[in-house]
Amino acid sequence: MRVKSFLFKALLICFTLIGGTARADGITVQNGSFEQSNALPPNNCGLGCSYNVGPVPNWVTTGVEAGSWEPGTIGTYFNSNAVPDGNTIAYVVDASLSQDLGVGLQPNLDYTLTVDVGDRLDGFLSSDYTVALELNGVTMCSFTGDNADITPGTFAPETCSFAAPGTVPSGDLSVVLSDLSGQATFDDVTVTAPEPNSAVLLAVGLFLVVLVGGFYKRRYGLEVGA
Repeated sequence: MRVKSFLFKALLICFTLIGGTARADGITVQNGSFEQSNALPPNNCGLGCSYNVGPVPNWVTTGVEAGSWEPGTIGTYFNSNAVPDGNTIAYVVDASLSQDLGVGLQPNLDYTLTVDVGDRLDGFLSSDYTVALELNGVTMCSFTGDNADITPGTFAPETCSFAAPGTVPSGDLSVVLSDLSGQATFDDVTVTAPEPNSAVLLAVGLFLVVLVGGFYKRRYGLEVGA
C-alpha cells in the first residue's frame, strides 16, 4: 500500500511539473489580431469595407502608411468569413509594423513566429512581404513570401523559427511585419517558445518513478496492489 501511494504521489508531481511547463510556452503579442483600433469610419473604402490610416495600437509604423482594416464579409476583397481572427486586419503600404515584445531570449528555447497573410481578390498587393523576429535590430528569423503563392481571397499562415543559443544577448525580442514595395495584409500574430524536451522530461520522470517503486518493492517486500 505504501508503494502504491508513493507511486501515485510521484506521478502527480511529475505531471504537475510538466503541465506547468507546457502552459508557459506563449509570448504575449499585444493586439496581435488587430481588433483594437482607432474608430473605424463606416464604408469609406468601398463596398463592405472600412479602414483607418493608423496608428495601430501597440504597434509602431515605419515608412509610408500602415493601419487597420475591416474588409467585411461580402467577398469584395476576401472570401466571405476569410479573416482568420475577429473582423479587423492590419495593412502596410511601403512600410512596416513592429512591436517590442518586452521579453528577452531564454537560452536553448525554440522561438516561432506565425502570421496569417492575406491575398486580396482584386490583386491590389505587391509580390513581396516579410515577417520577422528581431533582437536589437538583428534579424533572428524571417520569412519572405509572394502573394502569388496564396490563394486569392484567403489568408495563409506563414512562419519563421530559430533556436536560441546557450548564452543569449541582452535586449527585447520584436516582431516586424513589412512590405516595402507595395501593400500587404496581416492578421493573428503569435509567438511561441515551448520549453525544450518536455516529452523527454516526462519520460525520464516516469522511468524514475518505476525504478524507485521497483526498488522499494524488492527491498521491503511490499505488495504494490495491496
